[in-house]
Amino acid sequence: MPEPLDEEKVAQLRAWAELMLTDERADLRAAARGLLMLADEVERLWRISRTALGSDLGTALAQRLGTDPSSRPTD
Repeated sequence: MPEPLDEEKVAQLRAWAELMLTDERADLRAAARGLLMLADEVERLWRISRTALGSDLGTALAQRLGTDPSSRPTD
């Protein structure tokens, strides 16, 4: 099973892509742009997942403690 991408591997992808961007061959420069797009997308998804997890935990805790306005009974 392949190992998951981590920050070090994404940084390595970026380093390779930066080197490939300077190549005279158009196909390698295009591949480099693709690698950079991939790295950007992976980092964007990491941010979204961390935000969603934090939001879900915060909401669950607020509901459990009764401090979430949406969980309060109406009069």
